[in-house]
Amino acid sequence: MISYLSLMKKRRQEGLGPGSFDRLYREVLAPLFKSMADVRASNTSYSMSDALKCGFAIFSLKCASLFAFRQRSQAEDSNLGTVY
Repeated sequence: MISYLSLMKKRRQEGLGPGSFDRLYREVLAPLFKSMADVRASNTSYSMSDALKCGFAIFSLKCASLFAFRQRSQAEDSNLGTVY
């Protein structure tokens, strides 16, 4: 998977500068997500693009990696277990 830093490096090499995250999302990530083939069953509720956007939001806004996300989720489950 393409990391945010590699996308920014590519943008700088193209002479576009760092710009804003909104611009990066609009010009790079959104078209990339839309170009991904959807090989799931035809009775899906959400488009592949929407699912990828959700996954990106979870990992970019909440955790730096899948490992960090799993650790945080386990800690939250443990905390809920001790409260209830």
